[in-house]
Amino acid sequence: MEGNWSSTYTVVLQVTRNNQNVILVETFEDPLFTQWDNVVGDVTLAQTAQIPAGNIFSPAAVYQGMNAALNGENPTYLQYNLPGETNFQISFYFDPNSVDMGGGQHQIVTGLDHMKNLLFGIEVDEDAVLPNEYYIGAWVLTTAGIQYTPAFDLTDAPHKLTLTWNPSATEILVFTVDDSDFIVDSTASTASISGVTASDGDLYQMWFGPSVIEGANTQGVEYFDNINAIRQITDLFIYLPLINR
Repeated sequence: MEGNWSSTYTVVLQVTRNNQNVILVETFEDPLFTQWDNVVGDVTLAQTAQIPAGNIFSPAAVYQGMNAALNGENPTYLQYNLPGETNFQISFYFDPNSVDMGGGQHQIVTGLDHMKNLLFGIEVDEDAVLPNEYYIGAWVLTTAGIQYTPAFDLTDAPHKLTLTWNPSATEILVFTVDDSDFIVDSTASTASISGVTASDGDLYQMWFGPSVIEGANTQGVEYFDNINAIRQITDLFIYLPLINR
C-alpha cells in the first residue's frame, strides 16, 4: 500500500469546566439565610442594600441586599461551610455606605481551614484624612507569613470585588476591583501574589461580611449583594495516537 505517512502523535487536551463548579450563588432574597450555616451578629436584608440598584427586566419587583450593621468590634457576618476546597473564587458587590471604621480596619471576606486558621481574606480600611474614602486589599497566608496585595482606593459607592485563591497556581491570589461580568474592564484594578508558597490547608469555612474587626468605635451599615462563588475543575483527556496520511 502506497502513501505518505507521518509519525504518530498523541493529543492531550486539558479542559477547565465552568458549568459544574458552582459553590454558592446568593442574591439575598431569603430572610432566613437558609443557604448559610450560621448567622453572626446583626445581619438583615434591606431593599436599600440592593446592588446594583433597580432591575431592567422587572422594574416593579422588589429586590434586596445584605445589611451588615457595625457596632464597635462586634462581628457581623454569614458563615458558609465547605468540604475542603483546594481553590476558590468569589465575586460580589460591596458598598461601604459611609461607615465609620473608628480608625481601624476589618475583613469582609475570610477563608479558614479545618482548624479555623485564616487562609485568605479581603480587608477594608478608611482614609485617615479624607472623609468617606477607603482603601481595600487582599491577603493570603504563605509559608513565610501573611502576604498582602497593594491597597486600592475605594470610593463611598458600590463596587464589584473578585478574589481568586489557588495555592497550586503561579499566582496564588488574585484580587480585582470593578471588573465587568465577562471581561476585565480597562478601568479595573487588579493585583496578584506570586513567587511564594501558600500555606498548607484546604478551605473549610468562609466568613462573609465584617468579621475580624479592629476599631472599637466602628459604627454604620455596610451593603453586600450578588455573590457568585466557584471552584475550578480541570479534566485531563488523553486521546489515542493519531496518524496523518
